[in-house]
Amino acid sequence: MQSPKRQPDITVRCGRVVGVTGHRDLIAGDIARLEREVLAALERERRRSPDGALTVVSALAEGADRLVARVALDRLGAALFVPLPLPLEEYLQDFPEASSRAEFSALLERSARWYALPPLSELVPAALIPPDQDARDLQYALVGAYIAAHCHLLLALWDGRALERLGGTSHVVRLRQEGIGEPYRTAIPALCRRVRCPLDAIAAEEARVSEDSLPPAEGAPAHEGAPAHEGARLHHIPTPRARDHSDPPPTAC
Repeated sequence: MQSPKRQPDITVRCGRVVGVTGHRDLIAGDIARLEREVLAALERERRRSPDGALTVVSALAEGADRLVARVALDRLGAALFVPLPLPLEEYLQDFPEASSRAEFSALLERSARWYALPPLSELVPAALIPPDQDARDLQYALVGAYIAAHCHLLLALWDGRALERLGGTSHVVRLRQEGIGEPYRTAIPALCRRVRCPLDAIAAEEARVSEDSLPPAEGAPAHEGAPAHEGARLHHIPTPRARDHSDPPPTAC
């Protein structure tokens, strides 16, 4: 498969920025419903943009990431920014099926900008990196933290179960709701300088929550030992109304 061409630096009117997290293995019977719900959420967010501009930030993993990207591109003509957790060729190893790699590449070609995040080990002192954690999982956590810190609204296509997997959906939702902790708090400003982060339109004052913000959807109950999730629901995760003063607001690069 031919790799997508590396794009020149371009300026995009970001407007309202929506991040994405969610399950990779969406249930086929849920797809049509989720597409309708995602479209409604994106349309509402675009109406909140002073100039009608809308940007989606997605790592384009299988499932939720791509569903939201497709809806945003096909139905709304939104801009798509794609931060990759790993170098492109290494990330493609996550998608063993040729059809999945083709879908990924087609969406990547339509993005306004894509960029691979540097290794966490190059961004923070070794003392900040959790011991005995897989380097690949740390990169997925890093891209999740980056997305959570660079959007006005996070859409989570998720069954609501709180799991402990590093870089998983529930971890990213927790980072969004509770604030970005270490090592990601230190890593994000450093990586923004490295990749010339294009999301500098998101200033702290722009990421506030208004009274009419979409509330989080009710999550499905947790089921200990369940072999797989029981169907994703669309959760709207806005910027928290209150943060500890020691916790910085959503990052502006």
